[in-house]
Formats: sequence, structure tokens, C-alpha cells
Amino acid sequence: MEWVSANEVAGIAGLPTTPRRTRDTLERMVAGRTELRRKREGSKAFEYHISALPPQVRAEFLTSKGLIETGVGLITLPENNKKTVASAESFERQKLWQHWEKASNEQRLRAEHRAKAVALVAELQDSGLTGGTRSVDFARLFSRVAKKVVINNIKAGDVDAFCDAWNVAGKDERQLLKAIAKRPGALRSLSHILPLAHIYASGKGEPVNTGHIHSAMLELGHADVNGE
Repeated sequence: MEWVSANEVAGIAGLPTTPRRTRDTLERMVAGRTELRRKREGSKAFEYHISALPPQVRAEFLTSKGLIETGVGLITLPENNKKTVASAESFERQKLWQHWEKASNEQRLRAEHRAKAVALVAELQDSGLTGGTRSVDFARLFSRVAKKVVINNIKAGDVDAFCDAWNVAGKDERQLLKAIAKRPGALRSLSHILPLAHIYASGKGEPVNTGHIHSAMLELGHADVNGE
């Protein structure tokens, strides 16, 4: 995918929308650099090396093809397996409902009370609690918020809670999950990776180990953490 025709890049990131005018533009870009222009095999048309394209055109074109340009060449972007993600999320919901079914009346009442608090916080955030246009309905509450506290990093205890919930006891497994949680996505990433890793482990009749976690990461499009 290092050579492109005028038809393939017409209309991208400011290039002319017609192949003919795009071809004229490309000809000007490679003027005096014959190594960037050649006849396309089996065709009368010319093609041009992507290095001749402006950066924004090159980036948009490559992204549309599922590629990204790096210092060592072109690499293929990973594709998330939506079906697998959906099955993992469904499995997670089933596990939550299983906990609900086993809960006592007292535990259910406590959960419902906490759920109302969570819903209220979400409503406050949507209303502009953290800035922007603020609803007058919460004026008295806003007047009592003196300073926001931003939590930039998760705590080890947060990851341990995930591990306990999914019965991940191994030291290596917990260290790996803590490394994952330090990345963008943090606990949300764990909420996707752990259910899928648990599915892999259950299929083999094994406890969750680093191999299952790595497999889940790759399946969901996460880069490995080796060396981090």
C-alpha cells in the first residue's frame, strides 16, 4: 500500500474531488522526482508513492485502509472483535445478576440505596456540575462545592478489588493487571479484559492466569505490556 493512484486519494483532506484534477496535483507534487512516480502494472494509469502526499492526506488515506505509519514502516491497526466484546459484556452482566439473585433482602436494599446515589451523581454531572452551563435546580448544591478533586491515578486497592471479584489470586496475574490499569482506560479496560480472560480460563477448567489475560488483551485490541 505504498503506491496510490489519483482515483484512490481524490477528495481526501483537501485534494481535488475529481481524479483528473487530483492527478494534476500529484504531478506537481512529484515534479522533478521521477522515483516517486511510475506506471501501474497492467494499466495505463500512473501511481505515486505515498511519501509524496501531504502528511494529513497520507494519514487519512492509510487510516481508511486500516494502516498506520511508523518509523519502521506501515503496520496494520488491530481490529476489535465486536462479537467477543459483546459476549464478554453479556457474561459480566450475567455474573452481576447471579450475585443479585444470591443476595439477601438486606443486601438488596443496601444495593438499591447505593444505586440511587450513583444515579444522582450521574445526573449532577450531566447537569454541569464539573463546569459549563449549570442547572439552576442544583444552585444550592453548586454553592457548596468549593474545590474539585481530580484523581489522576488509580490505587492498588482498586485493582485488588477487581482481582478479588474474579478470583484472581496469583501474584504475577495481579501485577499484570495493575500494569494494565496504569494505562489509559484504567479500570474500564480491566472490566473488559477480566471477563473474557475468565471465559478462556473456564473453557479449560483452569484459574485465570497471565496467559488468559494476554489472550484477552490481544483479542480486544490492547497492546501487550511486556517490558513496561
